[in-house]
Amino acid sequence: MAWKFRRRVKIIPGVHLNFSKSGISTSIGVKGASVTLGSSGAYLNTSIPGLGIYNRRKLSNGVKSSASAPALPQNNSYPCESRGNIFSADVHEITSQDMQGIKEAILLARQQRATLHSDLLGIQNALRTTLLKKTLSYLLLYGLIKLSVNFIFLISDNNCVI
Repeated sequence: MAWKFRRRVKIIPGVHLNFSKSGISTSIGVKGASVTLGSSGAYLNTSIPGLGIYNRRKLSNGVKSSASAPALPQNNSYPCESRGNIFSADVHEITSQDMQGIKEAILLARQQRATLHSDLLGIQNALRTTLLKKTLSYLLLYGLIKLSVNFIFLISDNNCVI
């Protein structure tokens, strides 16, 4: 009996760990569209499941060594000046002309939402009232029918006795 090693392990749905001779890589995505991240770079994998048509495109290079990254001078001494409180102007004053249309659209949407909410409350009230009236009409109609049926039986019983 030969032992085999699974080359692909599902971590969670949509995330797989792949093992190969070149190292470990991770595939993220669904069947037909996924991104593979590994030591050789990032790849976009697209396919049409069941037909065998696929495409694999390299998105980025592999992991670069830290020696090629330029060293940035570190200056940890930033002067901290206390300038006091920050005061802002009124919202209507600081709105730019480009954002004026967006602001008006947001305010209009807010007003429409409030109107729709009040309409919804009115409709829900009317629905409750209608259901109550319907229930009461069934109860009263049933009560009247039951009363008239009992009355008819009572009269018919009295006629038989005479």
